[in-house]
Amino acid sequence: MSSASEVFPQYLIHAGDAVQSYNSLEEWQTNFADPLSFAWRSKRMHSPPAILYAHGNHDQDTTNRYIYTTGPRKGENWFSATLGTARFIVLDSQPLHLFKAQLDWLQRETRLETWNRASFRIAIVHIAPFIEYWEPRAWEELGEKHWGDYKLTKSNAMFPNITKLNLTIERRSPMNSLEFLRSVVDVSKLVEVKLESHCFHKNNQNLLFEIISILEQAYSLSSLIIHSRCCKYELYPFLNHIFSIIPRQIKRLQTPINQLDQIETILKRCQNLLVVRFEITRLKFSQEVIDWFNPNTMDSTFRRHDRCDVIWIEKKIDCIKHNHKRIKLNENQFDP
Repeated sequence: MSSASEVFPQYLIHAGDAVQSYNSLEEWQTNFADPLSFAWRSKRMHSPPAILYAHGNHDQDTTNRYIYTTGPRKGENWFSATLGTARFIVLDSQPLHLFKAQLDWLQRETRLETWNRASFRIAIVHIAPFIEYWEPRAWEELGEKHWGDYKLTKSNAMFPNITKLNLTIERRSPMNSLEFLRSVVDVSKLVEVKLESHCFHKNNQNLLFEIISILEQAYSLSSLIIHSRCCKYELYPFLNHIFSIIPRQIKRLQTPINQLDQIETILKRCQNLLVVRFEITRLKFSQEVIDWFNPNTMDSTFRRHDRCDVIWIEKKIDCIKHNHKRIKLNENQFDP
């Protein structure tokens, strides 16, 4: 859209499905209206040019009306227009009950002199006539199912300057809440993120995994908290996978752990990590964590606070096998 505003074309062509959900005003704003208005406002022009819009199946309501793209206009939603030396036919692929009326109109239109004499004859329709609409291989193997995610990365976020995000994941979060998140905030600008739930378990684990994976795009992210308000043990089966995908760029991390080898996984992945808060419920395991840091780091500082082991990491030891420097304990240190 910004490229189009550079040359200010006489018209734009849109092949439909401006939004995923027709009744979502947020989507109409962020996915359709904002990109149009921003591009032309930035060039100090009053409005974008005319749009030749072929309606998609996501643009209509349950009564097959296009309430946000046609307004009170009556009549069919297929039409023709001449622009320069081109003749356009815009078709509506949705109302199957009007198929015969539209086909009759199309046959009459293509017999007209204005169509046959045009230098360019262009038909615009949302669903192309010569492909299988629901093609499983294209959806599963060729990437069509990721189109919605790609579209959201190109849309304007509702709150583009948010840097701190506290996100609560419900017991049964709908999968489209992930798309909603990306339409609300600009992920690339996030600095601090807290992901918490009353209880993480198999019903919302995939959403948690996807959100953490997306945070890899948060290039400024320095702090990540993964917190379960109760039943921390239900998060334990997923921790190994979580630690394999946590953003590499973070410097501060708070998370439950239940195995010593998870510490090594975290430190290897997050090379810039300075402070960790491990949520540990068992004092015996807490001591084991301290004992792990003793031979594997130098001059790190430890504090037990609010059922968490808070560790300020100094130097990680990669090659030194025998080092007897003890870890320093500082009871007066404040939490980061």
